Amino acid sequence: MTTWRRGSVALLGSVTLLLACGPKVGPLELEEVVPAIALPEQRDATMPRHMLVISVAGLTSQRYRPLKRATFVMPVVAALAEAGLSADVVGSVAPSTRYPAHATLVTGRVPARHGIVADRRLGKHGIGAESFSNASQLRAPSLWSEVAASGRSVAALAWPSTVGAKIDFILPDREPLRNQTWLEAQTGYATPQLLAIARQEGAEDPRMRLAGSPRDHVMVGVACRLFKAEVPPDLLLLHLSQTAPAIAVGGVDTPVTDAAFRAVDAEIGRLIRCIRSRELLASTSIVVVGDHGVAPVHSVVYPNIAMAAAGLLTPEQRTKWKELTGEPFTGEIRRGFRGRNRGGGGG
Repeated sequence: MTTWRRGSVALLGSVTLLLACGPKVGPLELEEVVPAIALPEQRDATMPRHMLVISVAGLTSQRYRPLKRATFVMPVVAALAEAGLSADVVGSVAPSTRYPAHATLVTGRVPARHGIVADRRLGKHGIGAESFSNASQLRAPSLWSEVAASGRSVAALAWPSTVGAKIDFILPDREPLRNQTWLEAQTGYATPQLLAIARQEGAEDPRMRLAGSPRDHVMVGVACRLFKAEVPPDLLLLHLSQTAPAIAVGGVDTPVTDAAFRAVDAEIGRLIRCIRSRELLASTSIVVVGDHGVAPVHSVVYPNIAMAAAGLLTPEQRTKWKELTGEPFTGEIRRGFRGRNRGGGGG
């Protein structure tokens, strides 16, 4: 169940959602939480022309609500929450991981309906390296397809499950292979003009291979250029992911993770300034979402190891395996494998 409130901050759940339509206000610094960002009481009856959807890996309300903190970790997002519409409670999908959650955000359907049921695909030998990154794997109409069908333009930057999508301007969520640069991984899949812009924004940096600050900086730079174009896109989907590796390495609530969320917040502020400089803030709806929440874990259970120790799952049980699956046993038991929630994880 979702409850909505204007001028409040959001969430007790694993997906954060904030909505702020561009206010007609004078110059202001969004890096500070100031009353000037509040939406005016009277607004135009017309719908905003543009929509910007920003997903932040692992975003939860504790990042933009002070609570026990002395200061805001994400003051820009806090200002948007205060100015616009936010959700007090948002229920997550299951599994609450990066690809299923993003697919739900753009289809409005649960994983069983939209077809993206995990981050990585399951094969004969278990969980493989291939992610659900291809748009063809979606079994439900997407937000970008509906917008395009209405004759409007769409841009997507690092948004999950967009490889091969029919999108006007795209830098898809495609991770480099071994010994491959980010630019090489994008070639043949990205819009050539955007790839050239990304290069100008610093995409030749070797750190672009992994989710992190350099990649987010380039994505926001490209987004700024799109909004400053003669005809900006009607819908822009943007995924910022540097917080995912910070959470994985530093933990849920540490200075390292706080620094990553501050950096993402600054990038969001930079993009909003770009929109404002183009005088499009009043005609742009800004939506900030989190793919899922993250919680500290004190214990990890490896059921396969326990089952193998009990004799319930062994490579030697080829006959039983064939009886259960109809196929000969060809896989291996992965001992000591530790699953990890990567909620925005690879970029």
